[in-house]
Amino acid sequence: MFNFCKQYAALFFSMLTVQSVFAASAEKISVCGDGAGWPPFHYRDAVGHFRGYDLEVLDRILNPAGIKYEFSMPPWRRCLVGVDINQYQLAVSASFSKERSDKYLLTEPYYSITPVIVSLKGKIAQSLKMQDLKKYRVCGLKGYSYYFLQGAGVELIRLHDNYYDTFHRLNENPCHALVARKEIVTAHLDWEKVKNDELELVITPIIDAEPDKFHMLISKMYPGAEQLKKILDEGIVRLRESGKLDELKAKYEVYK
Repeated sequence: MFNFCKQYAALFFSMLTVQSVFAASAEKISVCGDGAGWPPFHYRDAVGHFRGYDLEVLDRILNPAGIKYEFSMPPWRRCLVGVDINQYQLAVSASFSKERSDKYLLTEPYYSITPVIVSLKGKIAQSLKMQDLKKYRVCGLKGYSYYFLQGAGVELIRLHDNYYDTFHRLNENPCHALVARKEIVTAHLDWEKVKNDELELVITPIIDAEPDKFHMLISKMYPGAEQLKKILDEGIVRLRESGKLDELKAKYEVYK
């Protein structure tokens, strides 16, 4: 009798799990990215369509699972608040921070990019280590995480929530440099039609900075959060092991 009850309980919970997966895959989830644009990972093309690495990764993971999604690009801080309250079930392209790991479920990292310093020509040294940043007034973008600076003793000045305005504020000298990621800055310089010659911008690597890993953030208020995390994590691992993730990185010139 005891064994029968155990078998029945196991079957019951197995059915509940299947139903949970089905429920998660039968509905449409809302996904948000950074409204300022995060090319080449997500951005609007010339006719306003959403494009980029993030969307192709989502398509390759969610479509086989039968999960539909709606993508939008509100201001980044609004995106994060929306995930807090389950207005959005998922945010893409989020770097790690302790606060985020407490507030959201984080997926496996699915790409890494390179921390750099952006400055006007002649404003800072062209060979930098983390400890050197304390010599300068350094800007960052509002709402962004710079976890790789932890322990460096750098206090960021946060002026704007987008690269374009911050590039031009460098010319007004509120700060010496902008801490950023090489792949994003390079894309913005082309995407926003801001030319190096116009502002004489210089991109300087931070020699001892580790590559910055990026995750997706899942709302803890979403009833299917754990199942969604499982689907995304397994999908990221599957794409990585099959080489498909590397193919997408090469397509969008993301090399880590």
